[in-house]
Amino acid sequence: MLDNYTTQDIAGALRGIAGFSLLLFLPGYVAAWALDLLRFRGRSLPARTAWAITLSFALAPILLSLASHVARSSLLAAALWSVAAVWLVIAVAERRRPRVEFDRYLYVVLAFLFLGALLVVVELVDLQLGSKLYLSVTVVDQAYRVGFTNSLALSAVPPINPFYHPGHAEPLRYYYFWYALCAMCMKLVHITARQALIASSVWAGWGLTALLALLVRHFLGVQEKVHRRTLAAVLLLCVTGADLLPVLFSTFVQHRFMGEIEWWSTDQITSWMDCILWVPNHTAALISCMTGFLLLWCTRQNLSTQQRTAAVCLAGVAAASSFGLSIYVAAGFAMLMLAWMLRLLLWERETALAARTALAAGLAIVLLTPYLHELIQAQSGTQAGTRTGPAHLLSFGVREFILPPFFFQSPHFAALRTAHPLLFLQAVRLLLLVPGYAIELGFYGVVLVVFFKRRRMLDPARRTALFFCVSGLVMVSFIRSGVIENNDFGYRAAMLPCLFLLLLGSDLLLEMRASSKAAPRKPARGGLTVALSRRLLLLGVAGTAYQAFELRLFLPLLSAAHQPAVAGLPEAAYAARKAYGKLSSLWEASLHGPIQNGLVQDGPIQDGLVQANTTGDNIYLHLINMLYSDRATIVDAAADCGAVFGGDPAPCSRIEQQIQTLFSTPGQTSTKALETCGAWGAHYLAAYREDPAWSDPRGWVWTLPLVATDIEPGAQTSSLYRVLDCSGVR
Repeated sequence: MLDNYTTQDIAGALRGIAGFSLLLFLPGYVAAWALDLLRFRGRSLPARTAWAITLSFALAPILLSLASHVARSSLLAAALWSVAAVWLVIAVAERRRPRVEFDRYLYVVLAFLFLGALLVVVELVDLQLGSKLYLSVTVVDQAYRVGFTNSLALSAVPPINPFYHPGHAEPLRYYYFWYALCAMCMKLVHITARQALIASSVWAGWGLTALLALLVRHFLGVQEKVHRRTLAAVLLLCVTGADLLPVLFSTFVQHRFMGEIEWWSTDQITSWMDCILWVPNHTAALISCMTGFLLLWCTRQNLSTQQRTAAVCLAGVAAASSFGLSIYVAAGFAMLMLAWMLRLLLWERETALAARTALAAGLAIVLLTPYLHELIQAQSGTQAGTRTGPAHLLSFGVREFILPPFFFQSPHFAALRTAHPLLFLQAVRLLLLVPGYAIELGFYGVVLVVFFKRRRMLDPARRTALFFCVSGLVMVSFIRSGVIENNDFGYRAAMLPCLFLLLLGSDLLLEMRASSKAAPRKPARGGLTVALSRRLLLLGVAGTAYQAFELRLFLPLLSAAHQPAVAGLPEAAYAARKAYGKLSSLWEASLHGPIQNGLVQDGPIQDGLVQANTTGDNIYLHLINMLYSDRATIVDAAADCGAVFGGDPAPCSRIEQQIQTLFSTPGQTSTKALETCGAWGAHYLAAYREDPAWSDPRGWVWTLPLVATDIEPGAQTSSLYRVLDCSGVR
């Protein structure tokens, strides 16, 4: 095994990228070829590839979920290898190779895909320098996704909640289809959950690129210079809003250096880079939704009954997949589709298309029946610590971008604040809605204004795109998440109107280029709009570049500056990964016979829950336990103990108090540790040198059986991490 964790992660991510082709390329290719969907067999290789990827995003999640209820993972893996064999037969049996229409624009797109994949891997892996690991800011979300993926790799469907175990396993109440794909990739190519997630982000970026190529060709109806138009749309993925302006203000005026450019806003409009790096599952849901929409849109063409039926059925499958990939994106998509159906019926008079859309929705509901049953049966807790059922997903409220202190400190508003606090808050949010969107959208805000002015001159496709832009922005402005404090619905459903804005933006981008070539020395018509658009484009590109720099180097720079917020984090991350890695290796080795390598000092080897300290202000110290342990835990460090992902939160405070007492109160003996572990079902306790319990030589840290540590036997240095057996088995 390679000694360098960075090298290990890169190698594992590359294997994962190859492994995901069995899940996110071959199923769509085989299905499209078998059905000859939209004349698939006669299309060029780039077109086939785009359809194969997007259709796989639509098919694989729901089919894998349904199959997992009735078949073991080994049978599913065999089925995927069978699909690969079918694809190989198709490739050999075809008498002629699919044509490839290469030009310089296609070469640039391919280079963009390669560099994008490289950027994703560099952004997400741990950077190791000696005995230090430097994390990316994205571990704030990745740590949870690693836990979900490991849970699906180790348990059957429906999976268990890996972050809450009040003495018994609780079912996971979450959208887990993406993590099921990652878990299957883990088994196919033998990589870790973290490496599978990194590879999945690469494929999310590729899927988004493939989707844009198809939308340009089949939705916008571009017939000539398709690769050029595709390149314009793809390059806009590098353009974010004007977020850099408030971030620079915060840095140089308020002296606040944030680890993520989007964190200036309470209810962010997420950049495309963040959508790929932080939340590939939501991006996958967007791809699946839009693939379904595109298939329905293509049924307006002169197709045979068989082809139209196939497109409608696949659109229903895509909608079902999207719901299990991201409930929030799917819910937003469903609202927009409902509005679109009403438009088709009342204004466009396209009753047949509306009926086909309704049929696709009905099929999606049928396919989702097992998953919906899981959600209805399970319960979870809100961040306020109360129970919630499936009816509390969304609520109404004005989107909050930022609330300046002026409104809450000024005596002019004191009476209104006191008499009607909720009304006052919503009024301030409403007042700041347009300025907030202007900053968040940047160049895309200009696109929205320009095309809204042209709305009477637009063709049906662009009118539809504008309709989805306006309807989508209204939707995410007044509907928000109702389960957790973060407005996840507002963050994720906003991807839908933003995608249509990107498509319209590619039109404006090429118009600006043509205008510049036609009269480079003369002001073009609408010169002010063109000048503003160019500056906002540059600002958006600069914001994306700053974001890439910030996500990767924020924590290393803070560590180099010896900031208390991340004191000792690189050393702790390295020690935790090494200790947990030994624990996993020992457990895997014990499956094949007695341990002979001397890594274990004493105590039994078994798989089970591991619990670390949940106290302290450094959130990253909590996250490294979730990242590297590869096991479920009794509680996480959140206020709800992790019950928001499934389970009754009633015992939360009692469990949390006992865990915190164990780690933070001196004099906690091994007997007390065994009682606590026995009460809640833990098998291991993980102690860090900064935990108060570490300093007690007679406490459980030094008297429980040691299973794994970060130092080698006989090393002269002292350890930072100790994993101890607390199962009571001897």
